[in-house]
Amino acid sequence: MYKILPVIALILCTTAFGQKRAFNASAQLGFSASQVEGDAYGGFNKFGLVGCIQTNRDINDRFFWNLGIQLAQKGSFKGPNSKTGDFTKYKINLWYAEIPLALNYRIKDVSIFLGLSFGTLFYAKESDQNGELRGRPEFNRFEYGGFLGVRYDFNKKYYFELSNGYSLAAVRPLIDGPVLFNKKDGQYNTWIYTKLGIQIGQ
Repeated sequence: MYKILPVIALILCTTAFGQKRAFNASAQLGFSASQVEGDAYGGFNKFGLVGCIQTNRDINDRFFWNLGIQLAQKGSFKGPNSKTGDFTKYKINLWYAEIPLALNYRIKDVSIFLGLSFGTLFYAKESDQNGELRGRPEFNRFEYGGFLGVRYDFNKKYYFELSNGYSLAAVRPLIDGPVLFNKKDGQYNTWIYTKLGIQIGQ
């Protein structure tokens, strides 16, 4: 199932470029808040950036879909807390190139959407208060995710999006250490994206 998504995205991209004026384009820039389920640290404490260029096409007056190319920063972060005497630090920094595909339902200026994403990991670093951690299981090269969210159109040109996503397959095998939040098959990304968008060509 997961391997079909890139093929669908490629077909839709080809269709988009083959139909003049059938598609509208938009650009998005915003922030991510994420965590890695299974690292024994809860909370969306890892902040990063996310940027996307996408095509949009109406299916009818209510439904439309988006297909994009996106760069997103994910991971996990636990900082020291001098008040409790905890001076340990832990950080996972992950950069993905993603292809998100979403179906939107429009209600006046508000749209509700859900979709799937295919991501390729091109940077990964794990560290603690002593520096980079080595000799630990590598993160998987590919990520398959699902997401849902809401969009608000300020006008015909500018809009705002808020979405929540989750890895549908483990992004790294299970590792030794605290296992309170671990699943049996490994670790998973969870993220929240907040993005401002602008319609191009309108």
